[in-house]
Order: sequence, then C-alpha cells, then structure tokens
Amino acid sequence: MSGDGGSRQTMRNFRKWISALRGNRTYLIRKAVPNIMDRSAHKVLSDAKRRCPVDTGALRASGRVEKKGRGERHIVFGGQGTGVDYAEYVEYGTLFMVAQPYLRPAMMRGVATMRTETYRELEASFRATARQGSSR
Repeated sequence: MSGDGGSRQTMRNFRKWISALRGNRTYLIRKAVPNIMDRSAHKVLSDAKRRCPVDTGALRASGRVEKKGRGERHIVFGGQGTGVDYAEYVEYGTLFMVAQPYLRPAMMRGVATMRTETYRELEASFRATARQGSSR
C-alpha cells in the first residue's frame, strides 16, 4: 500500500513537469535558448583567447562572437577588416608550421558547459512553472 502513494505522487510530479514543458515552450524558444547560446559562445571565446598563441596580439584581438539567427552563434578569429588572415593556419598548422589549436579545445569544453547550462535553465524554468501551477 505504501508504494501506491509514492507512485501517485510521482505521477502528479510527472504531470506538473509535462504541463511546465507545454507552458514554457515560448519562453524556452525565444528567451532561454538564445541566452544560453550567448553565454556559452562568450565563454568559448574567452577560453579560446586564453589559449591563443600570441606573437603580436592581433590574432587574439580579432576574436569575436557573431550572431546568426536566434540560436546560432559563430566564434570567429580573423577575417575581413581585421588585418588577420592566418587564424586557420595557426589552428591547423601548415606544411612548415606545427598546429597550435586554440579554438577547437575551447569548443570541446564549451559543448559540455552548454549542456550543463541548458539543463539548469530548463530545470529552473520547469520549477517556476510548477510553482505557478500549484498555486492556482
């Protein structure tokens, strides 16, 4: 008998969670996901700049985050107008130069961070909605 009460509570919690998911769809798509992407992209950029080899400092200074739509962020080094056209040669190396990866390791760490932040944001959003639903 005692197990039956526990399963009822679990079902209530599950229903609240599903309700929270439905109620927060707009919030998650319009606010939470872009915020997570922005924070994650800037963390990756900061990490890549720390790892970036420095000779003149121009490559490190050319790093930036570019927004491409709601949930898409690009971390860019060099490019038009920066005076830096060798970013990929430093990252991947050449026939005459050993690779000095700075962006790829930062991206790998950033993926793990983004997963954690996404989970936390979703969990906080679900809890807030569940509290609102229980107070009705």
